[in-house]
Amino acid sequence: MEKTTISPPWITLYHKFEAIFGDDPEITLDFTGAEGGYAIVFESRNATKLDALERMLNPDFTFGNIKVTLQFKVSNNVASNDYDVCIDALTGNPMFADIIPRSFMPGLEPDQICVIMKKEIIQFFDDNLNDFYGNANFLPTDVAKEIFVKNGALQFSISDTDTHVD
Repeated sequence: MEKTTISPPWITLYHKFEAIFGDDPEITLDFTGAEGGYAIVFESRNATKLDALERMLNPDFTFGNIKVTLQFKVSNNVASNDYDVCIDALTGNPMFADIIPRSFMPGLEPDQICVIMKKEIIQFFDDNLNDFYGNANFLPTDVAKEIFVKNGALQFSISDTDTHVD
């Protein structure tokens, strides 16, 4: 008889990051033990992209007494506003289709940044008892809303075409 094992929620969180950033050729992800919990480590030669991601992503996640922190191997403060940070962090990642700045007053910095994500379903094996095959299924926007810093300026939506940012 086969024994069922259940993945803890911090493994699901890592899979979500992997689903959003795993196809980005400039980033590698690793999941390691850290003091008091675990760490998801972002590595890249592109210091600008890592700094932008560090500014955009939630720095830690808590699951009861387990804490998962994000670590970045290279850091460099380059971008000065939210739009430039988005461009630095997301350009080249095939999961993102477009980044559109919106300003309520013409001529001013954007008040809102709309991140348009590729039209697809994120799916990975996760011992999900609600799915016949044990898969977890998410829309990219739902995962992005969970892992990115929550501020009023950043909005996520699904693309109605198959274009993406270069």
